[in-house]
Amino acid sequence: MPVFTDLDRRILEPPFELAEYQRRLPGAAKVASKIPLVHVDNRFEAILATPPYLIPTAEGPSSQQAEDLLGYRRSVYFYAGRACPRFGNVALAFSPKCEEGQSGSVTPFDSGGLVHPRKYIKIRLVPDDENPARIEYGKKSTLELSEWREVLSRVLAAYFDRDIDYWTGYPARLDPENLYDRWNSYQAWSFEVRFYEPQPVLKRVAWTADESTMSCLRRMLNEQPVTIPGDPPTILDQVFAVPALDPAGAPTFCATMEQWVIAEVGL
Repeated sequence: MPVFTDLDRRILEPPFELAEYQRRLPGAAKVASKIPLVHVDNRFEAILATPPYLIPTAEGPSSQQAEDLLGYRRSVYFYAGRACPRFGNVALAFSPKCEEGQSGSVTPFDSGGLVHPRKYIKIRLVPDDENPARIEYGKKSTLELSEWREVLSRVLAAYFDRDIDYWTGYPARLDPENLYDRWNSYQAWSFEVRFYEPQPVLKRVAWTADESTMSCLRRMLNEQPVTIPGDPPTILDQVFAVPALDPAGAPTFCATMEQWVIAEVGL
């Protein structure tokens, strides 16, 4: 059953502690309400070359296979507060308000990793760990955009000793299927948010990139024609109107983004 199932009953029994859960819940709810959505992409320069400058839905066969198996529409992918360099060379953060008016869905783990042929998400399912069982688990774990932050707050309070451990540690207690065992990476407890519509890139509230990408973007900025007074700013002018978290770029750009997120939620 999903990690958030029947938490009101679970916290009454060891290894959970009701009093500790109740103590932790208000702070966890505050963190969950503030967490930005983070998107990592390898198509940024192409996005900036094509009005209206939207992050398109995922194009990779792995993502689309997961969508087909789990019954999701083609989606733009975000992690709640986490950034994975495996997905690209630019990290973009969006405020919680970006969810307003969107359609989509959420899972409390990386959906592609769950149903990938290599089973990147490790889990113990009964009676077996084959694709039908994983697909059923994924579907049962799917949340609405309107409810996932409340669910995240309860998961943080129940399974983590500290909210910061969502970024820097591990869950402290196991779920029935051992999704939260330490054999898994952080993708097993990072909430994955999916929008079914392309996302305007200029809605980002923070961004950063690796060195080569940042160098290329700055070169493009410097080489663009001089703007005539009164003309609207170019897309590159608008991108750089929000200064990059690391102006020079760095191979650790995702870690830089996560440090910004941690500060943003007040930890």
